[in-house]
Amino acid sequence: MKTHELTTDPDGFYALISGRKPYEIRRDDRGFRVGDTLVLRRTVHSGDEMAAGEPLRYTGEEAVRRVTHILEGPAYGIAEGWVILSLDSSEGMSPYSGSSGWSTSSPGCG
Repeated sequence: MKTHELTTDPDGFYALISGRKPYEIRRDDRGFRVGDTLVLRRTVHSGDEMAAGEPLRYTGEEAVRRVTHILEGPAYGIAEGWVILSLDSSEGMSPYSGSSGWSTSSPGCG
């Protein structure tokens, strides 16, 4: 089992920590497996804003989730090379860390 640090847009991050979005849709460029841990790091800017030139910066907020199921493309309209990861907060893992007040620049994570 691996731990993956991933960037997450602000809207998706808040939907995740509120419980409204218990999944992630990702390109399977990391070989995700059931039981893996995701550390989802909230970015200041959305992916669209970063594509338009805004820098990758983190807020310091993180959510930790465990992968409980993987639906792989091509199936059910999911493109080949993409996955839907079902997530659950894991016992003993902090589901949310709100360390606001700092942000870091970092080369792309995920």
